[in-house]
Amino acid sequence: MNELTKAAIKKILERQSFEPGRPGPILLNTEALMDALATGVPTTSKYFALPIRCLAELNERLETPIAHKMKRPQLKSFPTLAGLFLLLRASGLAIGETKPKRVVLIDPEMREKWNDLNSTEQYMSLVDTWWTRVNWTILGERDRFGGQMRADTRDLYYQLSRQANTVIVDSFNTFYRYETRVAAALLEQFGWIKVAYASQAEEGKIAEMQSVETTEFGDAMFQTLDGIVDSRIRNESAVQKELKSLVPAWKNSLLPAERRFREGRYKLKLSWLKVWRQLETPATTSLADVTALLLAAFDFDQDHLYQLEYRDASGREVLVVDPQYGDGDLLADEVQLGEVPLDEGDSMELLFDFGDCWRFTITIESVDESDTDNFEPVITASKGEAPEQYGFDDY
Repeated sequence: MNELTKAAIKKILERQSFEPGRPGPILLNTEALMDALATGVPTTSKYFALPIRCLAELNERLETPIAHKMKRPQLKSFPTLAGLFLLLRASGLAIGETKPKRVVLIDPEMREKWNDLNSTEQYMSLVDTWWTRVNWTILGERDRFGGQMRADTRDLYYQLSRQANTVIVDSFNTFYRYETRVAAALLEQFGWIKVAYASQAEEGKIAEMQSVETTEFGDAMFQTLDGIVDSRIRNESAVQKELKSLVPAWKNSLLPAERRFREGRYKLKLSWLKVWRQLETPATTSLADVTALLLAAFDFDQDHLYQLEYRDASGREVLVVDPQYGDGDLLADEVQLGEVPLDEGDSMELLFDFGDCWRFTITIESVDESDTDNFEPVITASKGEAPEQYGFDDY
């Protein structure tokens, strides 16, 4: 990759059109997938992933379908669909619902916001989502620090840009990894690279990538965004701050709906295996206090670090850490129960003591929003004897 000057980058971006189909098919394919999911598609996936029975049909809806000869393809079989799904979920355009049945669908309010944007704003909003909000946990994969997708994309682009000419995939072992193929598919969708696929697929497989080539536009975008980490204030992300002077038509962004603070009396089920305690507590209770109440209810000493995990509305795994640990975006003493984006029946996991790894489940059984009075938390029911925190070997 030739290092571009700021003047060269500015010139490249100024002359680039962001109409549907340019610089890549991302807008056309986003619309196609939103149309397909508009009224909801039933799914059995705990992550609301696209169901197996729909994948072949959804692939055919894309601007350039990928040839395949698979009877029951997995989402991993179609890197373009996987990448588009990650974008739709991370942006808030695609949501999961469990009642009356489990479906993945397009949020009508978010699509209305999408339709209000011009094509440049739509394209750049998806770039912003890709660079700052997409992570692998949306699909149930490991993404310990939430930035692995960005790291995978950077690594791939760096490797491609070191090649003098078009890369022949057969001699480029990097594409063995599923994560790399999804990163390549998204780079192609955004027009940062060009990918050539085989016209035919082997039995039971998807058509292989044959060659990959970087583009001048991709070089300009990559050099502009390479140093950006996940940083966002409500009305402007680090991506928009970096690009707004280069892309003046980008004035508005697609922002996920803000969840209101949910007041009320929370009834929580605190579980370890089949042993449980029922806790009633106000919405203003911090997650640090919920943890302390749980540990007290199970007669545990509170002398070890802990962390809590739950999934937000986009399906991303959110980590809330012990204030004493102090290394994380969210600290348990700064997050109140009413701020947590979970509904009745949803759960968060508590990992206590990183040595012995005690795992508890905190389930929201009900929220009485009519009861907004402040009151002392209370254990109202229990079942089973608490486990012994320390065995003989601990003494």
